[in-house]
Amino acid sequence: MARPGAESVITALSPLLLALAQRYRARGLAVGLQLPSTDLHAALDAETLDAMFSTVLDNAGQHGGTDTRVALCLHAHGGEVAINVIGKGKGKGKGKGISEHDAARVFEPFFTTTRDSGHTGVGLSIVRSLLLAHGGHTALQPSAIGAHFRTGLRWAEPSQ
Repeated sequence: MARPGAESVITALSPLLLALAQRYRARGLAVGLQLPSTDLHAALDAETLDAMFSTVLDNAGQHGGTDTRVALCLHAHGGEVAINVIGKGKGKGKGKGISEHDAARVFEPFFTTTRDSGHTGVGLSIVRSLLLAHGGHTALQPSAIGAHFRTGLRWAEPSQ
């Protein structure tokens, strides 16, 4: 992984998200993609980006219930690259979204509602810390069904 602030590291996001979606589809997670006609680039290395979004997709699969569906949406927003991960699922007690109480704690280190299943609750706190270290951010957005995470990354101009 690149060190924070390594300005020369630029990643094309559409190919990365496409490969990520294909990998998770092969694991049985329904992943849809919404990509722009022109690729967007971020000032962050592909390995770090892959690890971060893998964590979010793993969480969707673990917490979304049966028939979980995830949409990855990439677009430019306010001078940055925005990636929305929106997950919806069905099942007893699952797929209804994140409760207001849990939403306030979802990025806290070691917070988990599934410790009895072996989960540690560090994934989303690591994702947020990595993003902040690289000039990005992530937040849980209000959602009536499922969970909606919005991630903002520093936009980068591809090198010629």
